[in-house]
Amino acid sequence: MLAPLRRIVMRRWRWRMCSWRVMPRMAPSSASVLYCTDMTLLERGQRWMSVTLERRIALYSVAAIMGICLLFGSVSFVASLLIIQYHQRENLHNRLIQVVVRLENAQQSLSREMENLAANPIVPTALLDSSGRDVYLQPFFASHHFSVPEAQGPVLCDFEGKPLAGQIHNALGCFPGSSPVLAVLENEQPQVILDLDLDPGLSSLRALLFQPVRYPGTNRVEGYLVAALDLRALLDDPSLSAPQSTLLLHRVDGRLLYARQDGRPVTTTPALPDLTQPLFAQSSFQHLKLHVTLHTLFDPLAGSAYLLTGYGLGTLALIFLALLVSRRLARHLAAPLIALNEAARRIATEGPEVERVQVNRLDEIGQLAASFNHMAVVLHREQRQLEYLAYHDALTGLPNRLLLFDRLRQAITRSDRERHRIAVCYLDLDGFKPVNDCHGHKNGDRLLIELARRLESAVRAPDTVCRLGGDEFVLLLAGLGSQLECTRILERVSRILSQPHVLENGQTVAVSSSVGVALYPDDGHDPDTLLRYADQAMYRAKQNGCGKVEFFGALANG
Repeated sequence: MLAPLRRIVMRRWRWRMCSWRVMPRMAPSSASVLYCTDMTLLERGQRWMSVTLERRIALYSVAAIMGICLLFGSVSFVASLLIIQYHQRENLHNRLIQVVVRLENAQQSLSREMENLAANPIVPTALLDSSGRDVYLQPFFASHHFSVPEAQGPVLCDFEGKPLAGQIHNALGCFPGSSPVLAVLENEQPQVILDLDLDPGLSSLRALLFQPVRYPGTNRVEGYLVAALDLRALLDDPSLSAPQSTLLLHRVDGRLLYARQDGRPVTTTPALPDLTQPLFAQSSFQHLKLHVTLHTLFDPLAGSAYLLTGYGLGTLALIFLALLVSRRLARHLAAPLIALNEAARRIATEGPEVERVQVNRLDEIGQLAASFNHMAVVLHREQRQLEYLAYHDALTGLPNRLLLFDRLRQAITRSDRERHRIAVCYLDLDGFKPVNDCHGHKNGDRLLIELARRLESAVRAPDTVCRLGGDEFVLLLAGLGSQLECTRILERVSRILSQPHVLENGQTVAVSSSVGVALYPDDGHDPDTLLRYADQAMYRAKQNGCGKVEFFGALANG
C-alpha cells in the first residue's frame, strides 16, 4: 500500500539533471556525452550545498545561529511567561487584600458608629422616657445615616425586644429571644451574627451587629441597637472584581456563603481555591469565622500579545542578522581558499612563477596559504632547474643542442632583417681521447670544463658556445660582416684552446681543435642543414690535419 504511494511522491518531486561529460580514454577532440541523472529534492539540496564551501559555511552558520536564537528565545519566552504568571498571582493577591480591606473597613466604621450612637445621651434617655420618645428620638433616628452605604439601620430595642425607634425605609427587627439578644443582655457586650444563622431561608447575606445601650444613671443595659452590614452588596462592588476570577465568601468548614465569577453570581465552588484570606480576624466579627477566597484560572498568554509580537519580530530580525553574518563569515573563511584554488589553477596553466597568495591570517587557513606559497616557490625553483637542465649541458653548463637550435632560428630571423651573415662552427677536439684514456674520466671532465670556459672567453658577447656531447662543441657566430671576420675569431679560439693545461696529477696536456664552418645564407637556410654542413666540413678539416679550419663553401666549390 505504501510502496506505490512512495513511488508517486518520488516521481512528483524528481528533476532530471543533465550534465556534459567527456568520455574517458578518448581523444580530446571526441564529442562530449550527455549524462542525465534523476535527483530527488533532498539530493538536489545536497548537490547545491556540495558545490562550494562558501554555501556550506553559510548554511551551517545560519543553522547554528538560528538554533542558538531559538534556544535562548525559548528559554527567554518561558522565563517571561513565568514572570507574567508571578505578576498575575501578585495582582490576584493584591486584589484579594483589597477585598478584605474593603470589608474590614466597612465593619470597623459600622462598629465605631454604633458605639458612638449608643453613647449618645438621647438614645439611653429615650429608653425610659416614653412620652418624649416620639418627639425627639424618632426624628433623630430618621435623620441618622451611617457613613457605610451598605449598612442598614439602626433600630433601638428595649430589653424585652420591643422596637422603640428606627428608620422607616430601612427598618430591622429586634429579634427578641434570639441568642445574640440574650448574649447582649447577659454579657452586656456587642454581638455579631449572620442573618442566615437566624433564618437559613433568607436570601440575603448580612452581618447583624447588636450593640448594648446603658442608662447613664445606673450604667445598666436597658436595651440594644441593631444594625446590619450587607456583605453581598459590598462584594458585588464592580471595583473588587477581577477578570477570569471567582470571588468566594465561605466559612472555615467550607460552607459556601457567596460566589461571583466575572461579575455574575455562581453556585459552584472551584475544586482548588488559589488564594484565601481570613475576614474580620482582628475585630468583634472574628467569631463569624469567615474567609474570602479569590480563585482564578491563570492564563500565561493573557496580555502577552505584545510579548509574542516582540519575540516574533525579534526572531525575524535575528534570522536576517544571521543571514548577513553567515554570508560575511562564509566569504571571510572561503576567500583564502578560493584564492588558493585560483592560484593552483594559474600554476597549472601559467607555471609556478605566478604571484603568491596573500593571506594575512594566523589560523589553519593561514598556515595552509604559507605552505602553498612555499610549495609554489619550490616548484618554481625546481622548474627553473629543470628548464636549465633541459637546455644546458650538465657537465660544462654550456647550452645544448635544443638551445642551440632555438638561438640559431632567432639569429636567422635577425640576420634576414639586418642583412648579416651567420657562421655555424662545428668544433672537435684533437688529442682529447688519449687524455681521457690515460688520465681517467675525472681529469677528462675537468679538461672539458676548462676548455668550455676558454671557448666562452674567446668568442664575442653575443656569440653562443654549445656542447653537443663528448668532445664536440658548436660556436654560433652572428652578425658577421664577412668570412674574414669569422676566420679571425676562429684563429683566436684555436690559439686559446691550444694553451697547455695542468691536470690534478701535475702533468701538462695540450689539445687542439678541428673546425668545420657553414655560413648563412651562403651554405644553407635552416638550422639542420647548417649544422650538417658544418659537421661535414669538420670531418674534412680532420682529414687535412689537426688544428685546421674548413669552410663548407670551399668544400662544395672544390
